[in-house]
Amino acid sequence: MDDNGTTESDNTPTSSSVLTCNDVGYLKFDKSSNCPVISDQLRMEMVKKGSQPFQHKDGPFIDKGGRSMNSTWFTRRLANGKGDVVNRTWLVYSPIKQAVYCFCCLLFSCTSSNSRSSFQLPEGFSSWKKTEKVADHEGSLSHRQSFNTWKETELRLTKGIL
Repeated sequence: MDDNGTTESDNTPTSSSVLTCNDVGYLKFDKSSNCPVISDQLRMEMVKKGSQPFQHKDGPFIDKGGRSMNSTWFTRRLANGKGDVVNRTWLVYSPIKQAVYCFCCLLFSCTSSNSRSSFQLPEGFSSWKKTEKVADHEGSLSHRQSFNTWKETELRLTKGIL
């Protein structure tokens, strides 16, 4: 395997590229379901590592059609009247795909393709003008369930239960 996480024989990325490059863009997807193909071992390694290395918050973010990803997308302001800001730990940027993905939905969700957001699909989300789509995904039932499963798995791993 070379530094880009490809094998010499076929020049395709391997699942270890996801971990070595900290880039979910290297995940392989099933062609019929468009679901990521993730072994239990890779899933657990990604949960142990956490989403932060995969976020690439500092870019660089490549301009597409006059717009690009913005580091402010990694936080959101709470509607509590105090202006509190929380991190979107689930949001990850893929430099290789120049798109954002949902870390927890990639790891723990594979609902039918017609009910999944672009944050879970092979090409990711890169419609930078449609910033409302981030909040739409964040508020979806599928995302909230995947987020809870991620955090439960993370807790079990830290306690040595898994």
